[in-house]
Amino acid sequence: MHSRFSHKAASGAAFTPCGSSDHKESLLFSSGDLRRLIIPLIFEQALAMTVGMADTVMVASCSEAAVSGVSLIDSVNAVFLWLFPALATGGGVVLAQYVGRGEEQNARRSVGQLTLLLFGFSLAVSVPFLLFR
Repeated sequence: MHSRFSHKAASGAAFTPCGSSDHKESLLFSSGDLRRLIIPLIFEQALAMTVGMADTVMVASCSEAAVSGVSLIDSVNAVFLWLFPALATGGGVVLAQYVGRGEEQNARRSVGQLTLLLFGFSLAVSVPFLLFR
């Protein structure tokens, strides 16, 4: 069975170490592909930090209690901004292992489970906030 995830290392050929000349042929993603993936991630993190700072600056002229309240909520918000990418990264590691072994069916199943987990977790977090705001 031919898999669209298959590459030289997953097709049964011996994996080539990084120092050898055949290493570039066995890579699933090029350095350029990885650079194109990292730029949006850096931009996302910069925006997340900027939002937290902008909230505090906007209420700075109101009162100490307002700044305190916004800072408290920003820290709770930061936990969720870090938690979701952590869950997605963990799922990506599992997915990468399946793709690396050429197990397309398990890779598809892990993507489905990760999507369901993240969707369920986001509902579990957002519904109480919407009900008790």
